[in-house]
Amino acid sequence: MLGKRGIHLVGEEIVFYILNAVFFIVLLVFIFNSVNGKPVYEQAYAKQIAFLIDQAKPGTEIVLDVSDICNEYKIPLINIDSAKNTYSKPILDAFKIDDKSKKVIVKFGSMGSYGMPYFSNLKVEFDALVDGKELPVGLQEVQDAIKKKLIQDVLNKKLYCQQLKIKISEK
Repeated sequence: MLGKRGIHLVGEEIVFYILNAVFFIVLLVFIFNSVNGKPVYEQAYAKQIAFLIDQAKPGTEIVLDVSDICNEYKIPLINIDSAKNTYSKPILDAFKIDDKSKKVIVKFGSMGSYGMPYFSNLKVEFDALVDGKELPVGLQEVQDAIKKKLIQDVLNKKLYCQQLKIKISEK
């Protein structure tokens, strides 16, 4: 009788320790991803950009080096969809301005984002730069530049966006 109760307690203890181990592993993975992951970068960039916007005067152009985050999260320079005949700059999906709520929104992945309010009443625009050069504005300009090999060197040498240009002007 005593032996059966002892075996039963050992089984319960093993299940208890396994469940505790699984819980702590999941907890540690969550903490590691939160501290070293996208949320920290999103928050830091949003706060930095909002601060720069609040301190800027009309006519100011700020170039922010974002090559580290673009390389780490593989944000490409340009996306050209020949089938749909469209073109986009993915960096402008990662960094957005919401004029209505006056927020800088930074989103480096498919889930989650961080928004930081700014107080300035100025017009704010973002653009992507590579080595200080603006990429062409429209699809036709992109296709023409590729045909003329004007941006071919940029596209071949630089896979990911390098700088974010913040242009501040009067509304």
